[in-house]
Formats: sequence, structure tokens, C-alpha cells
Amino acid sequence: CMSKLKVDQISKATGAAPAIFTLPAADGTAGQYLKTDGSGALSWGTPPDQKITSASSWGQTAAQTGSKNPITADLALRTTAGQGNLGDAMTLDTGVFTFPSTGFWHVIARFTFRRDAGDSQAGGFIKSTTNNGGAWTIVAAAYKSLDSVAIYGSTSASCILDIEDISQNKVSFQTSHDNAGNSTTGNANGSQTSFTFIRLADI
Repeated sequence: CMSKLKVDQISKATGAAPAIFTLPAADGTAGQYLKTDGSGALSWGTPPDQKITSASSWGQTAAQTGSKNPITADLALRTTAGQGNLGDAMTLDTGVFTFPSTGFWHVIARFTFRRDAGDSQAGGFIKSTTNNGGAWTIVAAAYKSLDSVAIYGSTSASCILDIEDISQNKVSFQTSHDNAGNSTTGNANGSQTSFTFIRLADI
């Protein structure tokens, strides 16, 4: 036969002053777990949802000659040739990207440069602000030497940002060319120079 044990509290059987735990009054829902408040009261908790819920990629759709700080033109969400984006995408205003939600975000920038003029070094940078553009800081940098005529070169930079306030925490991207005649390349599907944003987890 089946027996039942009905109790309101449970305690360790041994010890001078064993902790006493008070059980919840009702069952939880599927997947929940028991947690304590540190004073012996147990309740049901729900594990945080840590799956990726937002990911979007933007591309530079045309070549830009010389240094840009920030890149403001020829930026578009990548949706062609089967490319897709998950959840809410970033929004863009005059080269400044705004996050759709708080959380930890992985930002990846890929730059492709072309030597159209003289020998030079090119750089690509991820910049972050925590006060809505009042001050910008380079948080990731990558460089490429362009030492042959008509040569292409690619490089990438990445960082993880703790976005606590979407009205204040924003990003932009900068390029630098020692020779102003060289360019950062772009194409219709954004595969040469691109910027990807992946939300990793809650804060």
C-alpha cells in the first residue's frame, strides 16, 4: 500500500541546533526548484532563461574612402541570401547603435580594407558610451597593413558589453587610414564589413 508523510517543516535529524525548513504551501510549476530565503522559509524559484533571444547583423553596403568616426553611411540590416536575425534587432541613428534590451552583449566587428592609394596601415574600432554619447571609449581595436597595390585585407575586433541602460549604453564603429585615399570596402549583402550583436544573458 502507499503511505503519505504530511509535514509543514523538515529538519536535519542530528545536530545541536539543526536548521528547520518550512515547506511551501502549494506545489510549484514544472521546472521550478526549491530555494531558501536564508531563514528557513522555502519557496519555488524559476531558473533564469539564458538562451540567446536576440542576434542581428549589420553590413556596410558600399565602399567608403578615408577614415570615418563614426561610420554613418551605407549601413543596413543583413537580410539577403538567406541571412536572418533573431528577436529584436539593434536600431541605428547617425552611426550610433542602440540595444533593444539590457543584458550581456557580444559585439563583433569585421572590417575589410583596400589599398587604393599609397602604402598604409588601416584600423577598425568598436567604441562604447555609457552616457548617451557624452563620452566615447575604444573598447576593441584591430589593425591591418596594406602594403601592396590593390590589395584587400580583413581584420576583426570583439568585446562583451554589460548593457544596464539602453538609453545610455550605446556603440559605434570607427575606421582609420594612414593614407586618406584608401578605403573600407562594402558590398550589397554586407559580407565584407559587418557588425554583429548577440545577446548572451541577463544581467
